[in-house]
Amino acid sequence: MMLSTLPTLHDLNLATEVNLCAYVRGFAVLPGSQIEDTDEALRLLTPDVPNPFFNSVIRSRLSPLASEARAAIQRFVKPYDDLFLPMMWWVSPLSQPSNLAHLLRSEHFHLESHPSLWVPLANMPDQPLPLHFRITRVQTDEDLLQWIRVNAAPYDFLDYINDAFFIGYSRQGYGDDAPLRHYMGWLNNKPVACSTMLLAGGVAGIYSVATLPEARHKGIGTAITHVPLLDARDEGYHVGILSASHEGYNLYRRMGFQEYGQTDMYVRY
Repeated sequence: MMLSTLPTLHDLNLATEVNLCAYVRGFAVLPGSQIEDTDEALRLLTPDVPNPFFNSVIRSRLSPLASEARAAIQRFVKPYDDLFLPMMWWVSPLSQPSNLAHLLRSEHFHLESHPSLWVPLANMPDQPLPLHFRITRVQTDEDLLQWIRVNAAPYDFLDYINDAFFIGYSRQGYGDDAPLRHYMGWLNNKPVACSTMLLAGGVAGIYSVATLPEARHKGIGTAITHVPLLDARDEGYHVGILSASHEGYNLYRRMGFQEYGQTDMYVRY
């Protein structure tokens, strides 16, 4: 069920959690990965990818009793510790118990946080693309490899992370009706920008927005975010969401995004 044009804060928080869970579930196809979806939480463990994101706990609904919640956290942490894996625990306003963040800090997790933003798609105007710039959808494995090169360039991802993205994304297909869609931006026929959109939880979630340094400050970051959202609007979606980097925050606010909270990721190495 799609969110309405004027969602409540609870609606946004729930849709964000559902969208993120759907995104993470896509990586359950990685070799050796384990996905566990219970009433307590969604857990992804990927032994061959020692990166916190690929070893995540999401949608926590643990006991309100501190002793029971602490025991559950230790139980969730143990498989990662046994394999010497870093891990990430996502905490949202819906997470339980209410003091989950405090309990995670006591287990040596540290906080990484980004603003959570949403935009009503009905308010997004059609805009011309920057001069000599065009956007295409990833349609083949070869396209995806090119997308990954652009996505990795600003962050200097290691090969095993790029391989994980390729396997996770390629197994989900490239059809026009696929919920997960990847976009490539071309300036003078050179790939310079990318983004991903996931239609899940009744919203359009934007992920992996990246622009090569030489193509910045030209309106390209705006365009590579804007076009997927227009596609979602054309399919009847009313709301777009994303977690903003500190560098991209002002860009998204200029696009009409509004802040509704924080994306809190507790990381343990």
